[in-house]
Amino acid sequence: MKAKMEKDLKAEYELKLEQLAKDNEEKWAKDRKTFTDEIAHLRA
Repeated sequence: MKAKMEKDLKAEYELKLEQLAKDNEEKWAKDRKTFTDEIAHLRA
């Protein structure tokens, strides 16, 4: 029983980490686009 619980917790933890990484990636991509747009605007 204990082993199964630990396995479930580990899976849940890994899922959370994946989600966090994905969220950060999306935020970063958005920030990067904003940054790129700003520079394009300044150069125009």
